[in-house]
Formats: sequence, structure tokens, C-alpha cells
Amino acid sequence: MSIAAARAPTIFSETFVGSLSPVSTAGLSEFDPGLELAHWRTKVESGELISRDALRETLQLSSAHFRRLHSQGSIFSVKIDRDKYFPAIFVHQRFRRRLYTVCRIIEPLPEKYRLLFLTSRRKDLGGFTPLACLDDNEKYRRLKRMATAWVVDSCALVRAEVGEQESVAFQALIDASPVALLEPSRAEMEKRVVDAVLNNTKWLTAEMIGRRDDSNASSVLDATRRWKKAGKIFSIERAGQTLYPLYVFDELGNPIPEVAKVLKIFKGYRPFRVASWFESTNALLRGKRPRELLGSDPAAVVEAARDHVVGPVHG
Repeated sequence: MSIAAARAPTIFSETFVGSLSPVSTAGLSEFDPGLELAHWRTKVESGELISRDALRETLQLSSAHFRRLHSQGSIFSVKIDRDKYFPAIFVHQRFRRRLYTVCRIIEPLPEKYRLLFLTSRRKDLGGFTPLACLDDNEKYRRLKRMATAWVVDSCALVRAEVGEQESVAFQALIDASPVALLEPSRAEMEKRVVDAVLNNTKWLTAEMIGRRDDSNASSVLDATRRWKKAGKIFSIERAGQTLYPLYVFDELGNPIPEVAKVLKIFKGYRPFRVASWFESTNALLRGKRPRELLGSDPAAVVEAARDHVVGPVHG
């Protein structure tokens, strides 16, 4: 077994153990479910996780308002021993609306990952926890960009951690093959990303797209080949088949011009990473997915892509 393959099952273990203090990580190479459960039970006992009723009453919210926040992903619960508990961070946080926004950004990920993300110190935030960044405008903007990228790039981060061996396994997952090397919880998270990209929109083959913009094209494949070469559209590979997302075309079957601008901004990104960005909810687009606004507000989509890469520009 390669080093990369051997490390794949320990990614979550290292993240989890790294969040504990003071626990020595020496000798811990396998994720211990018993240690994890004990960790979460301790949080319940210490009051870091509280019941639904306790949170609702403390925030003085009606049942309907509470359910709405929960369904929107503004708040979330963690399941421990068959019961659901809510992080007490929602009680003590002064900048609660900002916390709600960040929670909606990371909503696609499993609940425990969300809590670990919010409460762990991160190098990409200058050593601060995401919660500590909510009271500073610049840090908050940086946090939103980083949280969005973290969700979109979660699979890419795994590949970067375990190397080329993991890239092969990830492509196999896209092709609906089992990923035997991955920790089940990590595999589940990645499968959710893959399923969302492949199933939440329509995909077309070159033959389906046909010849729309050039009556002199020698075949139905010419137009798509020229568009792709010119950077006007993109495609992904699945099980040996090249697929194009329907949302990059207008009603007449021609590429939406702003797609080329987005692809230029994302130059160097892998096609599936681009597709993941189009499929992910975006705070700058008020919780909408970029693909949903390509037809109605393409300029906003381009601006969101630019913000994703370089951040907002202030004059």
C-alpha cells in the first residue's frame, strides 16, 4: 500500500484529535469512535451542547422562527446518543447574524464538521477560530471567502492531502465506483458533493448540443469543440464520457458570454472544481447557486467568481 493510500483513512482522525486539548496525539494513527463519542458527550456535560428547548427559550424565539432558522441552515444540531443537541455558540455569540450567514455557507457539510470548523483555530485565518473573526469586518469577509472555498474545495483538499493516489480514487467515485480507501464519514461527505454536481443539473453530450451557431460547421461536434477550445464552455469526464452542463448555454443553445469570463477567472482550476463552484450556494448571491443566476444576473455571477479567487476590492 502506498503512503498516500495508507494516510487516507486518518484525515478526519488528525483533524479531530488536533481539536482536542490537552490530548497527546503520539501513537494515534487510527480514528477511535469511542474517543470521538466520549468527546461529544463531554461537550453535552459541560454545556457546550444544549437541548433544542434550551436554545429556543434562551434566544426567545417562537417555534416557527426556530424551525425556519434550522431549515435554512442558520443553526444546526449534532446527534449524540440518538438525541440532538445544539451548539451553545448560538447563545453567546454577539454577532449572531454573521454566524448565521457562515453556517448557511457551510450547511452542505455534516453537522460535526461544521462545529469543528467554527471552533478550531485555522492557519488560513491567522490562527484565529472562525468565531473569533465575526466581530472584525475584514476578518469576517475573509472568513466568508474561506468558508465558501472550504465547502467547494473539500474534495480537492482531501486530494491535496493524500496526493495523486487519492485523485485516482476520487475520479473512481465520480464514475460510481466504491472508494475503499476512504474513511466512511469522509466518503459520505465527498459523495454528497459529487451527487449534487452530477444530479442537480442536466448534462449534455456534444451530440446533444448540436450545431447552433455556425451553419457551415462540418459536424455537430465542431461547435462544441471550438467553444471549449476558446474557453467559452467547459466539460467534465465521467466514465469515459465528456459531459457539458446545460446551464452554460442560453435558450438558443449558444454559450452565455459571462461563462467565458468565469472560466478565465478560474484558469487552472480542474473542471469538476469549477462545476462544484457553480453548484454551491454563494453568500454574495444571497444563498443562490451561481448556475441559477447565469440566465438572469450573469454579471453578479462573474463578480462572485472574482470574489472567490481574489476577494472584494475596496477603493
